[in-house]
Amino acid sequence: MAEAFTKMYRRWRRGGIDDPRAYVRRAVVNEVNSRFRRLALERREAGRRHGDDRGARGADDDLADRDEVFRALAALPVRQRTAVVLRYYADLSEAATAAAMDVSVGTVKSCVSRGLDRLRMVLEEEVG
Repeated sequence: MAEAFTKMYRRWRRGGIDDPRAYVRRAVVNEVNSRFRRLALERREAGRRHGDDRGARGADDDLADRDEVFRALAALPVRQRTAVVLRYYADLSEAATAAAMDVSVGTVKSCVSRGLDRLRMVLEEEVG
């Protein structure tokens, strides 16, 4: 609450407040609301960081998913596989991927697009 009074006093000295009581009342309400918002946000973030293990996956599930993706990547043509791996596994930009592959940025875009479409198709076939 002291923050609200401090802010009000500074503004009041400059002559910007017509009704000091109403201003202080509104400032206190705003401070309280801000604190509650901040507290709720902190609690929500703490819950995300720590979690409650719902939906936790075991190492076997993660390994199985990696194997599926690896097999699906192996089914791609070399150029598409290279573009997808450099863009998403090596986390390179389109320009950096184009430089690494010695092709244009447009070629990288089309290779990645076609590669991802093919990956989806292959992974859906494995699931279905």
